[in-house]
Amino acid sequence: MALIHGFGFDAPVWAPLAECLSADYTIHRPSLPGYGDAPEQAGSLDGRLLEEFSEAHWVGWSMGGLLALDAIRLGCVPHSLTLIASQPCMVARKDWPHAIPHTTFRDFRKRLHRNPAEAMRHFAMLATHGDAHAAQARRQLDRIAIPERKTLEQGLDLLEHADLRSVWAAQAMPQQLILGACDALLPASAAEPLQASCPSAAVALVQNAGHAVLLSHVARCADLLHSFHRALP
Repeated sequence: MALIHGFGFDAPVWAPLAECLSADYTIHRPSLPGYGDAPEQAGSLDGRLLEEFSEAHWVGWSMGGLLALDAIRLGCVPHSLTLIASQPCMVARKDWPHAIPHTTFRDFRKRLHRNPAEAMRHFAMLATHGDAHAAQARRQLDRIAIPERKTLEQGLDLLEHADLRSVWAAQAMPQQLILGACDALLPASAAEPLQASCPSAAVALVQNAGHAVLLSHVARCADLLHSFHRALP
């Protein structure tokens, strides 16, 4: 299983969930370019970063799910795909209101330009807002080193411009969507249209959970993953 981290927070964000899953899976937690010990990458982020994990089950959190969909667009075929607090179009458009509002996104870009450390503290607040276990999740996010501003800006470019709804809808592979019902960044209202565009997908809302659901509701996420994989042919 390849666990693909999201914007701003490196592979250690998966540590609690990886521990829950390690008895049943061989876990890979790659660091994206500019995170951890991985060197920075010139140009845009794209799904080619995940080619070496094409034989695995993919689980992507937030931006990590977007990268996974981009890898599938480029021809990678994992055993299955799970998006956690993620979706194919992450910033709202006229025909897709179920995403990060443009005003929120523009505000964050300005914050990042002024003070990356302060911007990431604000992002951690948004990621845990509305969660029944917000303090627990926030403490874990605060322990993770953040990358340089250049790396963060690359991530913002991907989040702003990628629209992979057609990739999500076209896939025959097993797909799962896990959303926090109280996510302050990606509205849970996305669940219904994403289910409609891919009726075979397994869709679950985790109650009382925010964007950092992988940290705040570890056992529930692990149970959903196990159930999803047990049902695969």
